[in-house]
Amino acid sequence: MLAHPLNFQHNIAELEDDSCKVRKTGLASMLETLVFMKTLCNFLIKNPDPTIVPVYAFQDCGWQSNGNYMYTYDMERLIPLSRYEKKIIRSSADGFFERGLFPSENHSEVIADGKKDYPGLLEFLENVMRLGHYGDINEGNFMMDTMGQYRIIDLEGFYHVPLNHTKNLWFQ
Repeated sequence: MLAHPLNFQHNIAELEDDSCKVRKTGLASMLETLVFMKTLCNFLIKNPDPTIVPVYAFQDCGWQSNGNYMYTYDMERLIPLSRYEKKIIRSSADGFFERGLFPSENHSEVIADGKKDYPGLLEFLENVMRLGHYGDINEGNFMMDTMGQYRIIDLEGFYHVPLNHTKNLWFQ
């Protein structure tokens, strides 16, 4: 069995010189993965997307002695979601991955209540799911910006190989 090309031992650190940004460090076991992350981040730096955390810098830290390529990207610090928002995301993801239901088609109690209390979150999740670019829908990968807009924060969830995969055409 081949190892997954992304090593999910990510680290988020505050930037001492800018309290509005954080730096994420990631490890990639294949050069192709590093190239993917670099291409995606550089695209997002030049072309901000309203559904994705703003990205400000990418750095290729090179090959490491542990057998991985290390990289970092700086992104905007966002606001954590409430427990209930996370519960809505979990329920939406479960319905989508287990039954193929988009939030608008899911009639669970959590989603029904969420439609009343957090319609913007469900609209955001529906959009992300329908676009089909992002594959890691879980409560840890979304936050809110200071304007109240939901954003994807885990860029590794966009990973599809090869780089010219049809799901990657939106950023090339």
